[in-house]
Amino acid sequence: MASTSAQDSVEAVLRAPWERPPRALLAGARRRRGERKKPAPDIYILAAERLGVSPSECVVVEDSANGVAAAVSAKMKCVVTVSGYTGGEDFSQAEIVLSCLGDPDGEICHVLENRSAATPGGHFTVADLEAILE
Repeated sequence: MASTSAQDSVEAVLRAPWERPPRALLAGARRRRGERKKPAPDIYILAAERLGVSPSECVVVEDSANGVAAAVSAKMKCVVTVSGYTGGEDFSQAEIVLSCLGDPDGEICHVLENRSAATPGGHFTVADLEAILE
C-alpha cells in the first residue's frame, strides 16, 4: 500500500479490512528526501519498485484528481471512489469512477463513469480489478 497520508492514518485504515497485511507499506511521514507529494507519481513508483512489479501491473485506488494525476503519471491504472470533498473533480483519466467500493453485505457500489472492461454489480470485486488490468 502506498499513501502520502501520515503513517498513523494509513495504519488505522489498514487494521480492520485486510485479512493479511500488505506486502509493502509506504506512507507520507516516511517520505525519502526529494520525494514529492501527489500529483507527483513518486509514492506509486516507489511502491512498484519495492514490490518488484511493473507499473502496468498496478491498480491505484484514489479519491482525488491529484491522486489520479499521480497514478497516470506513474503509468498505472486508476479506480476512483468519490467523496463529498472530491465529487466534482475531473476524473476523466481514471479507468472507472465509483460511489464506493461497496460491500456484499452492506453499502452498494454505483458506477459513475467507466472506461474499462470492469462490470461491478453491487460491489467492486477481484474480477473487476483483473478486468481493469486487461
